[in-house]
Amino acid sequence: MSHSRQEVVQTLLDTGVVAVVRVDEPTELPRLARARRPSQPPNDTSTSHNFGVAVLPGCLTPTEIVAAWSAGADVIKLFPGRVATPGYFSDLKGPFPSIKLMPTGNVDRKTAPEYIKAGAVAVGVGKALVDPAALHAGDWAQIIENARDFRALVDEARGTVR
Repeated sequence: MSHSRQEVVQTLLDTGVVAVVRVDEPTELPRLARARRPSQPPNDTSTSHNFGVAVLPGCLTPTEIVAAWSAGADVIKLFPGRVATPGYFSDLKGPFPSIKLMPTGNVDRKTAPEYIKAGAVAVGVGKALVDPAALHAGDWAQIIENARDFRALVDEARGTVR
């Protein structure tokens, strides 16, 4: 079965994945979340919000999380996953129950449901979802299957069925 790039992109977006796209103007990304580099603090979220673009800065420490949330971030990407384990994530949700957190980096089929059960609003999955070898080979069926698998894991962890 052959899949077009558009089908793959749509499947990834339906799964909640945002592919990184380089553009010069935020108007080129309507309704698509713009992720910032982990080291780039959200000084001014109003420009992104004026274009209807979500702001998802990467943070690790409680101080960074509070600063980003106070600056108007929509979701905080907890990064890196090797440090921000599901246990660390759960510990942060205690003092910050209303802050929307999303782990990124080192998220896989085992940890994705653990993060969701710990209160994550989403999970950021990289190589475990879009395997570099499959991407290089143009194996869109494998990438789509991975996306569907992750979606099912997240739905099961949330107790929802699609």
